[in-house]
Amino acid sequence: MKGRKLKMTNTLDGIYKLGGDALANMWEAKITPPDAIGGTSGKFSGVKEATVTGRIQNVTIPAIQQTPYSIHHKTGEVTRASGKHGTAKEFTFDIRIDRDFELYGMMYAWGDLPNGVGNDMYFNDPKKYTGQFAVYRVNKDLEVMNGKKDFNKSWTFHNAWVSNVGELPLDYTNGEPITLTVTVQFSHMVIDNLGAKKASSGNNNGGEASETQGSS
Repeated sequence: MKGRKLKMTNTLDGIYKLGGDALANMWEAKITPPDAIGGTSGKFSGVKEATVTGRIQNVTIPAIQQTPYSIHHKTGEVTRASGKHGTAKEFTFDIRIDRDFELYGMMYAWGDLPNGVGNDMYFNDPKKYTGQFAVYRVNKDLEVMNGKKDFNKSWTFHNAWVSNVGELPLDYTNGEPITLTVTVQFSHMVIDNLGAKKASSGNNNGGEASETQGSS
């Protein structure tokens, strides 16, 4: 990985001096829907980034799997990488529904977008129904901090589109907040080094792509 080297340690003092661990709750997210849904003139342009990140409860960053193939010779067998990703190009996240159902409405409209515009758009111009989804690591003050020794990460999903919005459970006997699961498809995921620069949690300026999943 560019800029850092992994070091092995087997002493108690060395383990004590290890850097902090990654925490599952120290992140924020940014959704960039297609113009027909968001943008400056879309139906849900009023759904701001701060509202979106506050409503997303958890995100599952997908694993990476390289599809192997086998070579047999007499009593031996070896495996090699086929150059084809075996990982499904999808991820999920859970959202807590706001009182006005704005975020739910945006996700539902995004998922329904290919159905309402005709097959010509669907096959010939996917940019009309795809957007971008990014997850940023943050510190305890919910800021993206980038220092010389802190190569901050973001996970950016390109050409993303909503393939499933979970059922909306309404129940007289339940007074708890409503949550549902959204499934998103994407073409490839890029892990960016944001560089040695302070930025707001929604700013991806200065990004340097270091690792890409699913681009082949």
